[in-house]
Amino acid sequence: MKKTLLPFLLALVTLFSCQDSEDPVRACGVKNPVKNLAWLSEKISEIESGGFAENTYLLMSTYQGQTVFSIGYCCPGCLSVVSIFYNCEGEIVQGDQINVYLENSKVIWTSKNSTCGVG
Repeated sequence: MKKTLLPFLLALVTLFSCQDSEDPVRACGVKNPVKNLAWLSEKISEIESGGFAENTYLLMSTYQGQTVFSIGYCCPGCLSVVSIFYNCEGEIVQGDQINVYLENSKVIWTSKNSTCGVG
């Protein structure tokens, strides 16, 4: 009985101790919106081809119950940066002091050479 129980317990422990890597970000009805939302993928391509990619990151948040995306900057020499927020369709979201009302914010993209220290 002990010989049969031991392999079973080891298999059970091994099965439950394995963890998959973190689930990919889901938003706007897709897995990995960075790759699967065409407008967002294009926006990232624009950022990567510009001069400030290493100082830029993409933030996903919830604003008034909807998913919004914004481009963040960690540029130490920039005096001010205006954040533009987009909904799942890539349309600009307007709102007074939208930054104050953001919830569940998460960095979902940074450039390969990011200097921002976020994510």
